[in-house]
Amino acid sequence: MVEGKEFRSGPLRRRHSLGPGPRQTLTVEAPVPIRSGDRVTLLGHGRPLGRRTTGGSLVIDVPAAARRTGQHAWVFKVAWSG
Repeated sequence: MVEGKEFRSGPLRRRHSLGPGPRQTLTVEAPVPIRSGDRVTLLGHGRPLGRRTTGGSLVIDVPAAARRTGQHAWVFKVAWSG
């Protein structure tokens, strides 16, 4: 499970984490209301991240370029499409 806090702001959902950075994938073992067309991004990385749901968890692909954007904190955002 990702350590951190979650909050909502309008049509967005964000999750931030303190501590060691994410690996190649980040698994959020909590229900995240995500649908086809929604985008997941990492603050400081200009491209959407790949993602999928597996067994009720959200799995986010975090490429090496995205992992290099932070050192102590990482903020992931789900932007809902509709």
